[in-house]
Amino acid sequence: MSNTETVPCPSAYFRGRVLKSSAIRVSTLFNNGRCCRRSDLDSKRVLTPLYRLIYKHNTGWLQPGYTSSMPELKTLPDYLAPGLEIVSIGLNPSLPSVREGFYFANPRNRFWRALNESGLLAEQLVPGVAAMDVLLKRDRIGFTDVVKRPTAGAHDLRAADYREWSPLLLQKLEKYQPKIAWFHGKQAYANYLKHAEGIKAPIAWGEQSHCIGPARVFVTPNPSPANAAYSLVVLTDWFRQLQEFRETR
Repeated sequence: MSNTETVPCPSAYFRGRVLKSSAIRVSTLFNNGRCCRRSDLDSKRVLTPLYRLIYKHNTGWLQPGYTSSMPELKTLPDYLAPGLEIVSIGLNPSLPSVREGFYFANPRNRFWRALNESGLLAEQLVPGVAAMDVLLKRDRIGFTDVVKRPTAGAHDLRAADYREWSPLLLQKLEKYQPKIAWFHGKQAYANYLKHAEGIKAPIAWGEQSHCIGPARVFVTPNPSPANAAYSLVVLTDWFRQLQEFRETR
């Protein structure tokens, strides 16, 4: 299995420079010296492939059938298969993870340390691409994300990202039917529920009343270093509770 994956990316390019989302949020954009008002974009009166890409980048809209000249998005592959015990679901891939080719690759991320002490594994693993295959085949733990677009942080995600990717996550879970869908963080689960199933509900840690197909849902704190409010000890305890939850399924 490749440790990277490319999918169509709606990033917009203008005069050789990538337009950042902050640069797109201006009242006017220019097309060969002519002004294109933001209202034209909002009403989808888009005259060039450039504006199709800009609009897709900022809102999630793309004209049906338009695929030419779209840059590829480098992201993490899904590790999914039928008959999995657990599917780990992060918010979205981090840039270090995409660069290294495996999930939770940031050395400051507590995921691997908590996982190795949780009882979820037959034997402890050294973080890396090879460990991903072992988790899938030996421990029957798969991996994916709510949003597959990598960012430097969760604050860089837009509502359009959740609208685009959350329904795809639902399709994956319905297809592979794991026993447990394991969400890392309330933000990940809440945005999945809102944009894939149209549900808004309070979320507590641990087991959820809602199921995704036959999969029971379990939510633990995000192990990201940005979530410093939860210590490694606390995270490890939640991972152990997930193992106990798995044993009751």
